[in-house]
Amino acid sequence: MARFEAEGYKVHHFDFDAFRDHPIMRVAKELTDSAFAAVHVEVGALVAAQRHRQDVQIIAQESNRLRDLVSREYNRLRQDEEYVREYLFDPVPDIYEFLELEPVKAMYRIASVDEVGKRTPPPIADKARDIARAIGQACEAAESAFFRSFVKILAEIETARKVDPLAAPPAATPQPGPTLAQSAAPTAHPLQLLPADLDELLQQPELYQDDLLLRAICIVQCLACKHVDNGIGILTHKCSVGHHSLRATGYQLLRERIEAAIDVVVALEQELSATAEEVGEFGHVLHCECASPAIAHDWRNVVLHRARYHRTSAEKPAIVVDTEEGAMKRVFDKHVESLGQQSTGYSSFYPLFGGMRF
Repeated sequence: MARFEAEGYKVHHFDFDAFRDHPIMRVAKELTDSAFAAVHVEVGALVAAQRHRQDVQIIAQESNRLRDLVSREYNRLRQDEEYVREYLFDPVPDIYEFLELEPVKAMYRIASVDEVGKRTPPPIADKARDIARAIGQACEAAESAFFRSFVKILAEIETARKVDPLAAPPAATPQPGPTLAQSAAPTAHPLQLLPADLDELLQQPELYQDDLLLRAICIVQCLACKHVDNGIGILTHKCSVGHHSLRATGYQLLRERIEAAIDVVVALEQELSATAEEVGEFGHVLHCECASPAIAHDWRNVVLHRARYHRTSAEKPAIVVDTEEGAMKRVFDKHVESLGQQSTGYSSFYPLFGGMRF
């Protein structure tokens, strides 16, 4: 072993069965130069492989220790998420995705055993600029994925409605008060959903991406907290369960929701290019005619309702455009009417119990 130690190996590098069981370990005398030369390549390869395995394990253990330190600091910072958003970076990603960002990995990964015990992770605030840049790049990649999926879905919808122009939901029987916004006319949903040919959109996304992703009809849902927004707003939302994803796989972009969003935007008599912010300004003025009278909701809730319960054109009732106050009054009147009917029903049993003592 002395000859190998002279080459830089340590005692612990020889502590494995293949070395202990090797024939040279049964030789009582010191090996001659010729004998050592004969076994040097074979035994040296065994010891080198063992040293590599041990080095990898030691490096991994030290990296994990430093990673835990970074993780604990990040969790502490996330307790004041508003501070992080304002002074460090925005959005504030999930802990696991945060630790996979390249600037963060550089804080806790070591390259050799020579660094073991000699490094301390720098404060996250000191690396905030690099981390913010990496987060921005991740968001750009997610937006690009949203854009490709969105335009392909729009192309499918556009093609389907050219084949079946009566795919719009049928009109419902008019009622006093709220407006039944849908119509059975073929023009209820314009077919021009895309601003250009699909090939051009995919080849020159920089010309169209921001415009399309800001639209209300580009409705994306966070898989963690179920919040919905457009393709840009969703990446900066505050995830209520603390699992904000920077990856497109952390979100859903579904055709049925996009079609439902188209229905809602048309019901509000807006252009399909209307942004989520513009549609949101209407407030709680909508409900589905399948439950009428009903409390008025905002556009997002109505989109989710129709995407879940009214997926096919044959099942789509009208969207009712109302005022929040008017909707609440109609629900209250319906409730009072229902209570009156129940009271009348109960009173019919009174003669049966009139003479009984309780």
